[in-house]
Amino acid sequence: MDIIQFIAQFFYRIRYWLLWGGFIVTALVAYFTQFLPFSYTVNSNIYAGVTNVTNIDGSKVENISSTFDNLINIAKSKSTLEKVSLRLLATNLVYGEEWQDNMYIQAKHYRQLLQHTPKEVLALVDRSSLDKTVGNLQKYRQESAANFVYSMFSRPTEFYSFHALEQITVKRLGTSDLISFTYTSPDPGITQNTIKILEDELIKAYEILRFSATNSAIAYFEEQVRLAKINLNKEEDNLMHYNVEHSVINYDNQSKELAVTKYNLDDREELAQRTYKSAVALRRMLEDKMEKLNERAERIPTVAGTVKGSMNTFPYIETHMRVVMSEPKQTDVIYRQMMINGKRQEQVDELLTEIEEFISLIPDSNARQIFELIYLNGKTQQEVGDQLGYTKGRISQIVSENLKD
Repeated sequence: MDIIQFIAQFFYRIRYWLLWGGFIVTALVAYFTQFLPFSYTVNSNIYAGVTNVTNIDGSKVENISSTFDNLINIAKSKSTLEKVSLRLLATNLVYGEEWQDNMYIQAKHYRQLLQHTPKEVLALVDRSSLDKTVGNLQKYRQESAANFVYSMFSRPTEFYSFHALEQITVKRLGTSDLISFTYTSPDPGITQNTIKILEDELIKAYEILRFSATNSAIAYFEEQVRLAKINLNKEEDNLMHYNVEHSVINYDNQSKELAVTKYNLDDREELAQRTYKSAVALRRMLEDKMEKLNERAERIPTVAGTVKGSMNTFPYIETHMRVVMSEPKQTDVIYRQMMINGKRQEQVDELLTEIEEFISLIPDSNARQIFELIYLNGKTQQEVGDQLGYTKGRISQIVSENLKD
């Protein structure tokens, strides 16, 4: 009880010191902390779509971890951060306001940027178009220490340098399909826009990496289609010129007519071959039949008889003579058959003579030889082609050309 009373009396005695001490400490903290810079942290996640993506052939993407490592390395690469720096610089120059903070940059940071930016660079800024400004700065940029755009990235400047941008943390969230971006800087607008620009550049780079092979294949097939179209147009032009030169008005109808003509020629060729072969076979048959009739005529039995007549010296005196002859009825039958057979032979000979005269009058010696081998020697078109060195189609064409008239 004495200790508690002692402590209470002690604090009572120094109560003014405590009050004034607390006030002074608070005032000092408030005074000195106002000069400390503010920091703003932005965290953003993007869906990579790596675990569910398929190749162009439909197969699943393998080595997912390697794919994420590649994405992270692309995001942290110097070339990517250099693009982020240039676009961030263009964004702040286009949208910054000198006396008012906005969602892109605070006014004090914009005034600092204007103080360090040369007039020739400010002349490249088109406040109505961010893309034009980016294009102007890209053309202006050169790898030289005296170049403002290049030095903003290569030197340790705030917000725009490689040293500042490499502080961005890029990582995969566990085993998920998300990539996390974390960045801290003294300006909230710049912090947010830096992450946004980096995400856009990463997506562009990933699309180029992912679809480079596919785009090459598409470009190849587009080129093949273009060449095929050129060849098609050329063939169509040739067809049109052919139609004009040969008076082909209606291709479909004339093709049908040509097909019908070809079929007719083929029929005539087949008929000619069949007629000649039939005539040759018929002549042989008639010759054989004539030989048999002659043999039968020689085997007809003879008969004897008397014939009444007058004597030469005494014409009024009747005389009787004995004669020997073939049997009349059989002889008559055989001779009638021989006459019929002979007429048929004459007809066949006329037909064969006509065909042989047609062949002999063919002006082209090669065509004449082909006809002789086919019709007179009885060879097939294939055999004639093999003998003369022609294809069967060419032999058929030569025969058709000479039969069409």
